[in-house]
Amino acid sequence: MPGFEGTPWQMILTRAGVPDQIVDRLNAEVKGIMTAGDTPQQLVKMGMIPADIGTPAELKRFVESEIERWAKIVRIAGVAGYV
Repeated sequence: MPGFEGTPWQMILTRAGVPDQIVDRLNAEVKGIMTAGDTPQQLVKMGMIPADIGTPAELKRFVESEIERWAKIVRIAGVAGYV
């Protein structure tokens, strides 16, 4: 659709109800892995752009904004998905 840009992104999830302390630890560990050694360069070679979205709460807000954004685009385009 003209006027819209879509950029794929990925995240790591866990089940609901995991204690915040564990989620924060996982977040810190993944951030450490993503910035260690030549990992950023290897990701770029694979066509990825490493980005730090921030805290788990910030990631949640980002995902919510993406859902809202794409729902609007789907409504404007008049398309529906398969259920």
